[in-house]
Amino acid sequence: MMKKVAIIPIILALAVMMLIYPQKCLDSARYGLELWLTAVLPSLLPFMAASFLLLDTGVVRLIAALFTPLTRRLFYAPGEAAYVLAAAAVSGYPVGARLTAELYARGEISEPDAQRIVRFTSVTGPVFLTGAVSTGMLGLPAAGAYLAAAHYLSAILTGVIMGLIDRRRHPAPPAKRCTLKDAWARFKADAATCPPIGIMLSSSVEKSLWALLKIGGFIILFAVLLELLNVTGVMDALVWLYSPFASLAGLNNAAAQAFVAGGVEMTTGCARVAAL
Repeated sequence: MMKKVAIIPIILALAVMMLIYPQKCLDSARYGLELWLTAVLPSLLPFMAASFLLLDTGVVRLIAALFTPLTRRLFYAPGEAAYVLAAAAVSGYPVGARLTAELYARGEISEPDAQRIVRFTSVTGPVFLTGAVSTGMLGLPAAGAYLAAAHYLSAILTGVIMGLIDRRRHPAPPAKRCTLKDAWARFKADAATCPPIGIMLSSSVEKSLWALLKIGGFIILFAVLLELLNVTGVMDALVWLYSPFASLAGLNNAAAQAFVAGGVEMTTGCARVAAL
């Protein structure tokens, strides 16, 4: 209750600032919309829809049966984590979280396992890294490989470390292993009962669009928020607080500002780095 009461003045202040600076808010909202429409939507929609289609066919059970020994050993997570990680690495945000939520809603994974999977599968996709960021924003196609390596290796390392911690904090008896034969039988049963391809395709596109519309809304909202932080001087104060650490990394004031902006909204932060 107190948290909700405490946030009311902040919301009111933001609303007042939007009334004071309507043109800047409108320009930043247009910028966020253009960024979502030209960079995020084209790179995510096809892969996200394909991921939901694969879920409906039941092929995830086969993947889980194959990779359960590996994922349990590395991440202390079920075999479904392998599919979610692969789909998220191909598609990008928020596919990892969205597929994990879908698997949990279907009862195929438990809540603790869902939490473990989300920790290391919330990654961006190579199309966004190499296409939107490296080529489109930075104009450096060769940088995509370095960005992707750092990004995915850090996600895997996070999963391994958190898995080790969870294994000590929450030891559990070994789960009953599903053989490939059993998984194949379940896959054939799922394939026999899955809806027609037209219905599955329509459902996959609908789910993907709803998720991407939410992302677009957040990009626009935080683009406006960043602009308000700029015009009110709050961003300068945040950059000043961060400047000692930035100087150690050899970053100038503009780069530090882009870094802080990326902490608020990643896509906007990437675009500001590209504009340096």
